[in-house]
Amino acid sequence: MNVTIIWDLDDDEEGNVQHIAQHFIDKEDVAHVFDNPVGVDTSDSSQRPMVFGYTIDDRYIAVIYDQIDEELRSQYLLGYYVRDAGGERFREITVAVDRAGLKARTIGGYYR
Repeated sequence: MNVTIIWDLDDDEEGNVQHIAQHFIDKEDVAHVFDNPVGVDTSDSSQRPMVFGYTIDDRYIAVIYDQIDEELRSQYLLGYYVRDAGGERFREITVAVDRAGLKARTIGGYYR
């Protein structure tokens, strides 16, 4: 698969590098699966695309990822911190663009 993987900073506790590390997977494992896929599908729970394959040390894994369309010319990473977590629940995200002809593509929210 011809993909570019966008990694968060290695020390970002909530980033994708730390997430895969919690599952004993590293960036090279993920890259190897994308370079040598056994299959592709869509996650039933998140509706995100996923790819299946073997890591360099022959572990079979599924990688669920976000796909950024090639039609996007500009990308902006928006981040924020929630001061009062208020317990684990779904948090909705709304992003509005105040310019004619532009559209923001975002996730609908997240659990925290």
